[in-house]
Amino acid sequence: MSEPLLPDKEGTVRLRDGRRLGYAEWGDPAGSPVLFFHGGGMSRLGVIGESAATRLSARLIGLDRPGFGLSDFQPDCTMLDWPDDVAQCADTFRIDQFAVGGVSAGCPYALACGVRLPDRLTRVGIIAGVLPPDYYEADEMTELVRRDPEAAQRRAREHIEALVADIEGSVAAMAARPGPDGPVYGRPEVQAQFLACRREAVRSGIEGPVHDLLLMNQTWGFNLDQVAAPVRWWHGDLDHLTPPAMLDAALGPLPTFTATIYPGEGHAIGFTHGEEILAELAQA
Repeated sequence: MSEPLLPDKEGTVRLRDGRRLGYAEWGDPAGSPVLFFHGGGMSRLGVIGESAATRLSARLIGLDRPGFGLSDFQPDCTMLDWPDDVAQCADTFRIDQFAVGGVSAGCPYALACGVRLPDRLTRVGIIAGVLPPDYYEADEMTELVRRDPEAAQRRAREHIEALVADIEGSVAAMAARPGPDGPVYGRPEVQAQFLACRREAVRSGIEGPVHDLLLMNQTWGFNLDQVAAPVRWWHGDLDHLTPPAMLDAALGPLPTFTATIYPGEGHAIGFTHGEEILAELAQA
């Protein structure tokens, strides 16, 4: 199996409240900064386009959310708490203006930065993103979160524990997903990145991934029309999580919103178009 591209640098930033925030960095230290937010059950290693970062003059920094990887857990944190962590990290690195990117479950955290940090952002990049739960038909987890939060937490914990018990099996099973995603997820380099990301995500326990899953299945704490920074969205027209037809209706109210829809592709576009997406995110 291929090995993922190791970061040029990684470590932690000490936040004002004493927590540590984990990061990994690729590319040109003097390049255009892109702070990247991983998908569900992943970690700071779950970035896109990292092999081309230096050539694109991009400074690509992946961040661990609270309780993932190298980041300390923050009980009761919300999505709107995340932009302050991001701002403190950028300040530590002496970065004033930057882009943020979020893939899949990292999407709401990137949009939250567009609400709280619009003056510092060049753009908000969303790759195979999702919408708030109210835009979808209610499913078992969202209903459980609304009706019985304690039961929802138990269910989320059981789900994450099952993944941790067989990380290799859960990653291998992704190659069998229907549609265009299975062949992409089955690539050796993609399997290697998922294995590294998932192992790293739970190095300190499962509290972060459990809390993250619960946050994804409840009201995000902001409305989409509050996102003041420019939003750039990339999506596959066969994405099984969010059909593209939902995007225009949901995101039309955004002050600045443009989208690229890839025909015949699904949720795995970060692996198939990572370089071109990073190139646009890193534009000054």
